[in-house]
Amino acid sequence: MLDQKTRRTPRDQVYIDSTSFEVYMIVGTIFVLGFTAVFALTVLLHVEPLIWPGSLLVIGLCYFVLTVLQKREQAAKIREVDGEAVR
Repeated sequence: MLDQKTRRTPRDQVYIDSTSFEVYMIVGTIFVLGFTAVFALTVLLHVEPLIWPGSLLVIGLCYFVLTVLQKREQAAKIREVDGEAVR
């Protein structure tokens, strides 16, 4: 495993560490939909001061989804780079 890490070029490492635009688009969509739902719910229930705690929940959810998607993408990129290095 250690020798595979030394085979990676700096260009490969930058590729592995970068997050694609699609991940940010997914998280942004989740944030917009979640915040809209929290906003509508607080207005309909007449508890407008709860929009801020509700938005913190949405932000926490988005952060969790972002880290999961980044790890999935990084694992896929590592498999891709290591697969090319073997060939």
